[in-house]
Amino acid sequence: MAAVHFCETTVTDLLNTSLPVSYLVMKLKELGSEASIKCRRTRDLEQDGQVLGGYQLADRTSLFKKGDILVDAESWAAADKKKLEKLLTHELIHNFDDVRAELSPENCYHQACSEIRANRLSGDCSWDEELLRGNLSIFSIKQQGQRCVERRAALSLDLNPKCRGRAFRYIGSVWEQCYNDVAPFLRAPFG
Repeated sequence: MAAVHFCETTVTDLLNTSLPVSYLVMKLKELGSEASIKCRRTRDLEQDGQVLGGYQLADRTSLFKKGDILVDAESWAAADKKKLEKLLTHELIHNFDDVRAELSPENCYHQACSEIRANRLSGDCSWDEELLRGNLSIFSIKQQGQRCVERRAALSLDLNPKCRGRAFRYIGSVWEQCYNDVAPFLRAPFG
């Protein structure tokens, strides 16, 4: 339970101090929605393939409802506050997209678009993250951000049985519109 408490304390701190997180929460409120962020133990989540957390596009159980952002408190404990900020930004972008456009878990184009936006706008594909993952070299800096967004979006789509094996087709179909959509921001907050 200490990990859950630590996670909840850090989430509360980020809600008050992180500009992208607090901005997204404010924009969700303007759309008539409240962010529901829940820190849980790993065994309670049963998240297939998810390391730190996820956004629920549909009701899963009586505990986890559509719109919940779930954070794996035990996995996150090994990460740092900046990683949690990026995770929350990523999942809040999914939340924003869902409230704005009513995303369907059955629609792989919806998911592709939201994954493109979340990976681009959350800082998941910043040069420092890519360097830590071993995906950045002096010879590949120019288009690395876009390649990262595409790669990470495809990994997420492949977790959905309805999209598996066709991720790049869905991503390619919506790429231009979704990559350039930075709403509700005026520009990508992490560069």
